[in-house]
Amino acid sequence: MVTGGARGKTEKELLNLLQVPSRDKLDPLVKQLMSISRLPEIKLANRLYPDDDFPILPTFKNRLQKLYNSTLVSVDLNAKDATPAIDEINTWVSNQTGGHIKKALDKNDLARNKSTTMNALLMINCLLFDAKWQRGFQGQNTRDGNTFYPDIGPPQEKKLTLMMRNGLFPYVDLTSEIGARMIHLPFENNDLIFTIVLPNKGITLSQVE
Repeated sequence: MVTGGARGKTEKELLNLLQVPSRDKLDPLVKQLMSISRLPEIKLANRLYPDDDFPILPTFKNRLQKLYNSTLVSVDLNAKDATPAIDEINTWVSNQTGGHIKKALDKNDLARNKSTTMNALLMINCLLFDAKWQRGFQGQNTRDGNTFYPDIGPPQEKKLTLMMRNGLFPYVDLTSEIGARMIHLPFENNDLIFTIVLPNKGITLSQVE
């Protein structure tokens, strides 16, 4: 959403972050993402809240409506008491996610660090994913694990709870390509698949990416 309103250096940096070469290449990806968001298992709460004194071009408003089915809502982001604005935003997020995400903002999130700074634009991006496995995991098979491999530094011992089950799943060993293995776990809705990418020992996630 933000990339659509950016130009120049800012637009270039955002496109680079998204690993998309141009805005023309971004729009089809957005449409594909929005089609996925219509699945009942996925609920999105995406909205831009500009300050009352922050003007927005009509062309950008139209772009948000057309591509993201989203609207702009102006609020007072610089009020001495930001509670009404925060309550309004949290209520909207809760309604959009069926009450699963009740609070996107805390009471101090709109506080300004200095008297000279002003809040111009608030970006809200919440995603709820609620789907059932095609074949669920049994609680009695849960095991404790303790090895975690961070991107930087030696392996760290962390207390982890690991779900376990036996079954036949699509699996591929990509050691020679990316130094990792991959497995698909299906959800009840066949349009959705959970993909696990496990880097080999000594390979970091950033190297796989």
